[in-house]
Amino acid sequence: MSQAVNEILNQAPSPRMLRVVSIVAALVILSTVLLFPLSARPLPVIEAYMPMYAMAVVLIEGLTAYFFAIQYRFTGWRFMAALSGAYGYVVVMVIFQVIVFPGVFSEMGLLDTGPQSAPWFWVTWHAGFPFFILIALLFYSPRPSPAPQLAVGRYRHLPGIILMLWPVIFGLIVALVVVSLGHRLPELVAGKSYSNIADSLLAPLVIALGLAALAACVYVTRMRDLLGLWLALALLAALGDVVLTLAAIARYSVGWYAARVLSLISSSMVLGFLIWEISGLYRQLLDSHRQLEDRVTYDGLTEAYNRGYFTSHLEKAMVLARQEGVPLSLLMIDADHFKGYNDHQGHQKGDQCLVAIVAAIKKVLRRAGDCVARYGGEEFVVVLPGANAHTAESIATQIHAQIALLQIPRFDGLSAHVTVSIGIATYDGQGGPMDSEDRDRENLAREDMDHEELIRRADAALYRAKHAGRNTSVIFDAA
Repeated sequence: MSQAVNEILNQAPSPRMLRVVSIVAALVILSTVLLFPLSARPLPVIEAYMPMYAMAVVLIEGLTAYFFAIQYRFTGWRFMAALSGAYGYVVVMVIFQVIVFPGVFSEMGLLDTGPQSAPWFWVTWHAGFPFFILIALLFYSPRPSPAPQLAVGRYRHLPGIILMLWPVIFGLIVALVVVSLGHRLPELVAGKSYSNIADSLLAPLVIALGLAALAACVYVTRMRDLLGLWLALALLAALGDVVLTLAAIARYSVGWYAARVLSLISSSMVLGFLIWEISGLYRQLLDSHRQLEDRVTYDGLTEAYNRGYFTSHLEKAMVLARQEGVPLSLLMIDADHFKGYNDHQGHQKGDQCLVAIVAAIKKVLRRAGDCVARYGGEEFVVVLPGANAHTAESIATQIHAQIALLQIPRFDGLSAHVTVSIGIATYDGQGGPMDSEDRDRENLAREDMDHEELIRRADAALYRAKHAGRNTSVIFDAA
């Protein structure tokens, strides 16, 4: 699983993905530039907007932090643990901001912290997030590999756990400080305007941190993998959020609303990538499962069923035949003098010959339930549910005809073309409806048999076919 995760994380952006990211980045920049002059224009107050926005951000950022923690668990890549902590920090800040935001839970906000708490939480949020991203980038490497174990047992993930938890703990401490200071906080909001933020040193500090995080992300990741690409895009949208908020001057203005839209876009960027990545893991898991099924079920060379599947299938087919009282036949097929052909023509030609033989057999098997499997080397078996000895012999004759049509030359003097010998054995369903001609022809004892006995009888019939001159079919005869 960790290998699959690493492959997706290291996947280079495709040209189509680069186009999508470029378009989204252009839209973010264009919307920020176009809305900047209109940012201070007031819009109707939608009081439900803030709690809905905060709930969406908490949910998105919380899921992102969780998915990064899961990625760290699978890969041991501490960059993931640090990113999880950065997004966890945002969750703490947003929860406290919405709690103290005026008009959400009460007219002046909960906890009686005064009107300055909400803007201070905004500052600590938008300054802290890029700061923790800068810290996370210190742990970035282009090819993630399991982190070296500083301790054994349950302490091996301790460094990653610390990276995930310390931003959250730091955020809680900051939140407690802001709440405890309450009315004593420096004034960032004067009446309904928070132009004091834009006029203070906090504005260039927050913008500088955002620019530093964006530049560091581009420089460190070189945009060579999908995670670095989408993280840079998220930081760009977050920077647009800061610029429009500072230009908006007041809440519920064009810039204020637009900034929160960009904030949601920023939050959704990386989460969208992580969800896409998980979908990719499911696709890889499904593909791996199918490949495993193929390896367990099919012969890699001829694409016939393999011996393991044949044994299981024959056993089940015999149980069904016994329950329904119907016959079941088994053909054991061997390519005549195949070792000589292989030695004379070479192994590559030998492989091609086996593939052609299986293709010829498949052309004959048109009934539901019929199947061909490679039993070993140049031997193949055909299971024919519901076929008595007469039907099985007819199918064997058709197989001989199809092999003859291949006209595979031998050039070894044993015969002109490749041929096969076929042994036929039939299970009668333990007393199923069979006429006297069938019973006499099969010459089967009426006692029950298992699948191993049926294989033994088909093999014995094949042995007799070889001694009868090859290129023929023989039905098992107990006499």
